[in-house]
Amino acid sequence: MATTAESTPAPVRALRTLKARVLYYLCFVGAVICLSRAIHFGRFLTGHETSDLAVGAVWAFFGVWAGALLACVWVLGLFVYEGERAKGTLNRRVAAYERVLARQIERGEDN
Repeated sequence: MATTAESTPAPVRALRTLKARVLYYLCFVGAVICLSRAIHFGRFLTGHETSDLAVGAVWAFFGVWAGALLACVWVLGLFVYEGERAKGTLNRRVAAYERVLARQIERGEDN
């Protein structure tokens, strides 16, 4: 169920600046690179018989890249969510994103 225009909050202007657009595109490129690296290390884990130390190191690298991928996707989701929220076409509110946006508004970063 989409929200109505009357209940639609104003867009957070801090996410509409040039700096924010650059961050969005950097996160997109970062997500692509992180996905590539995570797949690379995942393939290494499934295809090689190595010592326990080497496998532990590869798992650590895999975890770092997978964590970075999740962070990039979360930030990209925040930008998309804010855009949909500003248009009033949200199907469902996401509490984590709402908290971040509310915090930006409280700090005065929406001007």
